[in-house]
Amino acid sequence: MPHIDIKAFPRELTEQQKSELAAEMTQLMQKYLQSREGSVSVALSFVPQEQWKTTVWETEIAPQLETLIKQPDYRMS
Repeated sequence: MPHIDIKAFPRELTEQQKSELAAEMTQLMQKYLQSREGSVSVALSFVPQEQWKTTVWETEIAPQLETLIKQPDYRMS
């Protein structure tokens, strides 16, 4: 039952692009976690750059930095 929660700076994406992104993320979960297509959920939230530090970095990235399977190449002070 994977749930993928994508947070990114705002981008203009069409509904088709969002659908394609979700489909490709679902395929990855099927490939690597042997998930059923119907068990995967995907969320996409856009966070303004000026809110990234307090909304995402401090609450989600920094506290889990050592357990991330891929760390970002930036640090926020």
